[in-house]
Order: sequence, then structure tokens, then C-alpha cells
Amino acid sequence: MRTCPLIVLALAASAAACKSDDPGGGKAAGGAAAGIKGAATLDGKALTIGGCEMKDGFDGVEVRLPTPEGVIVLADDELHWGKLDSPLKGPELSCTRLEKEYMSGKESGQMFWHGTLGFDCRVAGRALAGDLTLECGTLSPEMRARLEQQKQEMAGELDKMKDTAKDLAQGLEAIVGDGGAAAVPGDAGAPAP
Repeated sequence: MRTCPLIVLALAASAAACKSDDPGGGKAAGGAAAGIKGAATLDGKALTIGGCEMKDGFDGVEVRLPTPEGVIVLADDELHWGKLDSPLKGPELSCTRLEKEYMSGKESGQMFWHGTLGFDCRVAGRALAGDLTLECGTLSPEMRARLEQQKQEMAGELDKMKDTAKDLAQGLEAIVGDGGAAAVPGDAGAPAP
């Protein structure tokens, strides 16, 4: 198991659920799990996420989000649908959208998973969708600062990649747009000047 934090960036989604380590059992006023933001639906009907359970997974922290209909499981960067009374993660879902940006790991022996999860999937012929922000487990102030620093660094790297892609697209457009006259130097197939 990794002991250092792990960051995975994908397309951002927003909002979610998790049970905290508070003495109230993670429940907020109104019976909802503390920290739940965003929404998940099954066939267009709202799902209540009752908390956030974590356990060691094959490749990091496995996150389980119990609902009255079943359990949404994020394990090994795949989304699964499990049964409420089973510790198994269930079958992998067929998703047209699975977006996640998160940091997970262990700190002082305690697991955490903080980030966003967005999905549009099929489970047994039914539509499962959601845009969630999960704050499972507690981060120390030092770890939270490290997360923010890593997010900023990754955003800078993403901006550099976008600039490079834009430059490549413009270069390709210049070559294709003039019928190939602006050929790459050394290109034997280039038209003679």
C-alpha cells in the first residue's frame, strides 16, 4: 500500500458525500451524512448517499458510497455497483463519463480520499449518474497544504500541455491549409521552391 499521497487528475466534476470521523457517526441534521454535496441519481431519481466507507484496495484506497439501492464503489480507478450486504465491489459499470480528480492515501495510519467524481453509467439496464465531491477521512493542515500545492503544480503542467497542443494544431493547420507548401524541412515529398 502506498503511504504517500496520490493525485490523479481528470476532467473535473463537482459535489459529494462522506461520513466524517466525528462522534455523531457522520450524520448531520436531517439524517444526511455529514459533508454530502452534489447529487447522484438512479433512473433520474435522487439517491441518498449514507456515508463514505474506505478500505485498502488493490491499487490504493477503495471508496464505498452506500445508497438505499446499492453501493457505488470506486476501486482501482473503476466504478462498480455492489450489493448492500456484500463486501465485494460488484461488477464494473459501463460508463460514458467517468471523471475524477482526487488525492488519496494514508496519513498517520488513517485513510483519506478527497476529490471529485463525476459519472454517467449503466447498471443492470438502469442509468446511474452523479457529480460528487468526496472528503472521506481527515487531512492534517500540512497534508491539505500539500494537496493545494500539488493541485497548483498540476494545473500549471496542464496549461503547458494545452499551449503545446495549440501550437501543434496551428502548425498542422499551416501545413494542411496551404496544400502542403509549408512542408517540414527535409521532407522529400515537399514541392520544390
